[in-house]
Amino acid sequence: MKNLITICLLLATVFTPFILYSQDLKIYSFRPAGSEKWGFKDSSGKIIINPKYDEVGPLHAKFCAVNLNGKWGFIDRNDKEIVSIKYDWVNPFYSIVNNTTFFAVNLNNKWGYVDDTNKVIVPIKYDKALDGFFEGLSEVSLNGKCGFIDKTDKVIIPLKYDNAGQFINNTCRVYLNGKIGQIDKTGKEVIPIKYDEIEIFRDGLARVQINGKYGFIDTIGKEIISVKYDSAEFFHNGSSRVEISGNHYLIDKTGKSITVESKIENCNCPAPEKVDYAKICSYTKDKKIAVEESLNYLFQEILLKMSCADLKNDSQETIIQKVNCMWNKYKTKFSCDSLGFHVSNGNILKFTLNFNFPDFTYYMGDYYNVDFMFVDPADGKTVVEYIDEEIANTAKNGSGRIRELNEVKAFILEKRKYNPKEQRFEPVK
Repeated sequence: MKNLITICLLLATVFTPFILYSQDLKIYSFRPAGSEKWGFKDSSGKIIINPKYDEVGPLHAKFCAVNLNGKWGFIDRNDKEIVSIKYDWVNPFYSIVNNTTFFAVNLNNKWGYVDDTNKVIVPIKYDKALDGFFEGLSEVSLNGKCGFIDKTDKVIIPLKYDNAGQFINNTCRVYLNGKIGQIDKTGKEVIPIKYDEIEIFRDGLARVQINGKYGFIDTIGKEIISVKYDSAEFFHNGSSRVEISGNHYLIDKTGKSITVESKIENCNCPAPEKVDYAKICSYTKDKKIAVEESLNYLFQEILLKMSCADLKNDSQETIIQKVNCMWNKYKTKFSCDSLGFHVSNGNILKFTLNFNFPDFTYYMGDYYNVDFMFVDPADGKTVVEYIDEEIANTAKNGSGRIRELNEVKAFILEKRKYNPKEQRFEPVK
């Protein structure tokens, strides 16, 4: 962490010499040409503090970390020493508790806190105490264990954890013996410390993992959906796709399987435009990343548009149906043409494999469960027949793509399609 602070300060002082400023105070740090010293001036160019410091940290509302002769401290806009310039390290980001400012300082490899009257409030005795106070508590560590203190150095939560985060909304993530949980400000376990992984809350539920199995908990730590699934996607608009023993299901937020309705069979979405097909080809060839955070690739955004699927308002099962419906109706029109692709106007499944982007096939299969087994009018062959030819040609040329192509072929042949009646996915016959 010391190195991180040093790096941050060096970046601030060396690489951005004229843009460190406080919008409240309208003061900027500067270093005169040919000088090694730093000072401060206001927006009119008037020098407020003459250049004399070896390094300066980021400017904040009132105070700034400065280095002089190898030691660190804090000054205000009038160049008054708020924290004596005598420490080996400081955290340039201070915290405020009940109108008192606390600065994390390091001396002889130990950390403590000094207030804005230059008084040591928390003795400089901890191995770590540099993250500041969050909701009145600061994480500290000693002899390899961490806990939490208040501003008087009273231990509120015993130093018994291997690691911990910061308190946000009265709870904090903690780590112990390789497991993760969450505690409140009294140290009570809100989420039991038994999980290998706890991810962020989405739709009111967080995905958790134990020994490679997945489930979901609510915001008070109650296990709403048992940790039993081999895979589980994040909840979106009230549903999640899960897998157990090779079977795939859509479940609601109580864990019950959802019946997929067939009301979208008529594909009421207008026919895709030619420009959309062209974009899909271009985006997959260039492997462009999505703008929408919940998606991975940019082609998915166009695919949803072509399917009239609303990522924010449609449920997950509805999105799957819409993409399925659109694909089944127009799949032979997904043709691409480009230098380096020997199938003129060949199907996009072949096009993406040609340009080493098997992710398209995997996403279309795993996310949207589309049909792959159809004849491409461009060459009269299915994508599996295309792959067989590519494997044969690759073997002749000595290329290393055979394994990748075989994996894609196996995926296509084993792909499952959703059976609404049985509410599960079944292998394509």
